[in-house]
Amino acid sequence: MPISMANDRLFKLFQIFVARSVVCGSQPLANKTMQYAWYDVVGSTGVFTIITTYILLQTERIKSESLTYSVLNGVGASLIVFSLFYSFNFSAFVVELLWVLISIYGIAKYFLRSN
Repeated sequence: MPISMANDRLFKLFQIFVARSVVCGSQPLANKTMQYAWYDVVGSTGVFTIITTYILLQTERIKSESLTYSVLNGVGASLIVFSLFYSFNFSAFVVELLWVLISIYGIAKYFLRSN
């Protein structure tokens, strides 16, 4: 099969996938309204905190061994976990709970190292 035919088939499969993904039941996703509750703001604040912490780490403004890094990660993950109690998603809950636990470990390690 020539490459152009394979690309055409892949493109058509992609179009079908997108069309099926966009339609929820009988209504297109574009016709549904998004509801943004106060707990979504809390979760989004947590996401912003974690992303900002990662940017600070990558730009070498904080070190991964610092207390600031572990605290910011723990706070951000905790905010996301809190928001998940109102709109639960098991996979996200597991990831964020582990993120909190790892952050607690980092905080404990910081204080044990300083003693």
